[in-house]
Order: sequence, then structure tokens, then C-alpha cells
Amino acid sequence: MDEARLIEELRLIEALLAGATTDGERVAAGEARSRIERRLEEQERGDPAVELRFALPEAPCPG
Repeated sequence: MDEARLIEELRLIEALLAGATTDGERVAAGEARSRIERRLEEQERGDPAVELRFALPEAPCPG
């Protein structure tokens, strides 16, 4: 699952957690949130940010 999808899932779980009316709902939503957060952390470690720098040689403008 890509990062954007995991973040969307996390938002939905946060909404469930906020609206939970029983202890069981709160526990289940909290555990789901923890699982998604772990997956996001794993992706961050596995896919480090890459900085690219491009340089183009100067060329005379046509015209």
C-alpha cells in the first residue's frame, strides 16, 4: 500500500477513534492506528528521500 493510501486509512481510523462510544471500539481503533503508523515508519526507512540536482550547460539562445 502506498504512503498516500496509508495516510488516508490513518485519517479514517482517527475519525473512528474520535467517534468511538465503547471501550472496545476505542481499543480496536487504537490498535489499527498503531499498525498503520508502524507501516508508515517502515516505508520511511525503506524509501529514504532522494535529492536530485540537475545542471544544464549554458548554450546560446537561438535567434
